[in-house]
Formats: sequence, structure tokens, C-alpha cells
Amino acid sequence: STVPFNGQIDPRLTKLKRGGVSSFAFKVRESMQRRYYIKKEFKADVSGFELNDKIVANQFAKDMGVKAAEVIAGPCRISEITFDTPGPYVLKPRSSTNSWGIQFVEVTDELALTDYATKEPVTIESILAQGIEDMKKRRFKDEWVIEKMVLPDCADLPRPDDLKFYSFHGKSVIALHKRVDGGKSTYAWYNSDGEMVDCGKYNDRIIPNAKVPRDFMEAKLMSEKLSRLIPLPFMRIDFLMSDAGPVFGELTPHPGTFDRFDSNWDAVLGQYWEEAE
Repeated sequence: STVPFNGQIDPRLTKLKRGGVSSFAFKVRESMQRRYYIKKEFKADVSGFELNDKIVANQFAKDMGVKAAEVIAGPCRISEITFDTPGPYVLKPRSSTNSWGIQFVEVTDELALTDYATKEPVTIESILAQGIEDMKKRRFKDEWVIEKMVLPDCADLPRPDDLKFYSFHGKSVIALHKRVDGGKSTYAWYNSDGEMVDCGKYNDRIIPNAKVPRDFMEAKLMSEKLSRLIPLPFMRIDFLMSDAGPVFGELTPHPGTFDRFDSNWDAVLGQYWEEAE
């Protein structure tokens, strides 16, 4: 069962003081406290957090007319994972953050397995072992899905770039562009007009010669459409930049490293959160 969000929290639950300045980090922590309290006291969840489930979010996006990745199998336990037909696939946990547990697998016509990015041979045993190791490290549930891999919009990339919109009930304010190549992640940030901005995060890992993705505005409009339909003041809405346009990825109500924005952007995002409430 779920409990509707009403924008209020018992002040006794608030452990941090923010003075008179809006703060995104404060609002995320406050939201975490609210959810913990409701789950503990009422044995329920806040409406909207069910979308943190990748399968539920995938179906939600499709129902709203937004293209989403094709789920081939799951949910199932890691021990039940098999790859029986040729193609590129993504193995991912049903619920985890920061790409933990995700593996990109290419299945040849002979049903041999390779790492999609490196083209190095892998085995089903090594894939399962990596999944088990990630579960132990990050303590997420043993529930997995296999998706048909979305091909990148640039042939030079081993996998699609991510475009992650910070959306506040219909307003996408800032977007994180993430690229993974050679096992290394690099980033760029854009404002709502697609202009690159410095927000204090990942400044030492900027995408070389970064350019705003071709389908940035289309993805932004999709994120705002979905955001308006979610009963929460904030949601990060992720897309994959594919050769056929933006493809919905997942929804994240509490992004990682949410407290790493500089003071200006922390205040800006905090203000949008409060306005969305």
C-alpha cells in the first residue's frame, strides 16, 4: 500500500538545519526521512516510490507513450539467468543505483558470450559471479531483468550515453550527460536550454569536447511529460541516447551524491523542489 505525498514532514524528524536558504541536499535527506518514517510506522510506502522499481517504471513510461527498452526476461534470481538467443543484452538488478550490477553482454550466433564493450570472451559463470559480488557489496535484492540493449547514437561509442534530467513536477532544470567508455565514466552538465554549465560536480571528469546530445530537447520534453504525472515533487528521469532517438531508462527519486552540488546549484534545485511541493 502507499501513502499520498502531502508536502509535510513532522519537524521532529528533521535532523538538519538549512536556515533560510533552500537546499537540494536538505530536501533529499528530508524525503529519505519521511519515507523511512512512513514505512516504519504505517508499513506502507509514499506514492510514487514504486516507480523506483525498473519494471514498474518501464511499463509506466510505455503506458504514457514514451519509448522504453524492451524487457526480455525477469524478474528472476541471478542463478536463473540464461542467454539463449543471439543479440546484445543488458543484465541489471531490478532495484539498485549508480549502475551497480549492470552488465552488457553480446551473444553470438553460436551462443558464445562476450563483453559488449571490450569484445572479450566471458562465461555465464563469470557473469553470475560478478552479479553475486555486486549484490554483496551493495546489498540489493536478488531480482534481475534482462533488456534488449539499446544501440548508441554514435557508432564510436561502446554503449549509449545517459541523459539524466532533474525534474520538478513538470520542470526539468538541469541534465547530467554521462558517458562510459573503457570502463571510465565522464560527464557534462546542461541547463534547460541545453547550454553547458558548471554545477560543482565531476569537474575532474568532464567529457572531452562535450557537445549537447542531438536529441536533448526531445528527451527534455519527455522528461517533463513524465514528471507531471508522478505524484512527487522531484524525480530524476533518465534516458539512453540511442540511434533511434531517446529511450526511457529509469526513474530515481534519491540520486547518488546529491550533496555534491556547489552552493548556488544546491540552492537553485532546492528552490525548485519547494515550489513543486
